Amino acid sequence: ALWVDHINYRIERANINLGGGVSVVYRFDDFKDVGPGVSFPKRIELKVDKFSISLKYDEDVEVNGNIDRNSFKPEQPLARFEKAF
Repeated sequence: ALWVDHINYRIERANINLGGGVSVVYRFDDFKDVGPGVSFPKRIELKVDKFSISLKYDEDVEVNGNIDRNSFKPEQPLARFEKAF
């Protein structure tokens, strides 16, 4: 499940079920604008069952400005499974 801000379409939270009763929760918060239509979360939290880790960047965090959007598109798989008919 994804929680997406309806104003700017940023993903702010994700819940992922890994199976076997294990779930993962990501939270992204306190966004910094780094370019037109691009923002970076200064606070990131990851929870897996009873364990959690949290990162908080200060206001001076530097984010590279020339990000290739194609880096975030999945590539074609090298192999696939086919069902025989």
